[in-house]
Amino acid sequence: MAGVDGKPVEHIRVDYILRGLKIPSGQHTIDFKFEPKQMLTAMKIGWWLNNLVGLIFIGLIGFHFYSHFKSSSDIDANKVSRKSIKSTETLTSGLKKTRRN
Repeated sequence: MAGVDGKPVEHIRVDYILRGLKIPSGQHTIDFKFEPKQMLTAMKIGWWLNNLVGLIFIGLIGFHFYSHFKSSSDIDANKVSRKSIKSTETLTSGLKKTRRN
């Protein structure tokens, strides 16, 4: 989009890739803006994908810590349950011995 003094003006192709404007004599303010819709769409998609990857990364880190702490607490629980099983076995074996006598 091109404009002269804030009014939209058609631009013309100059030297294949360059753009030019027909400007009347005197002092003017010229604006050239390049705002393709594809670029804005790509920027929005990139923003969403970046945030999605960031959330997945944070979720994986959280899952890693959760599984690490869960497994360490399971090990502690197994130790406690093994100790309690051994203590109940000794109690029951002691009761069996006293009943036999």
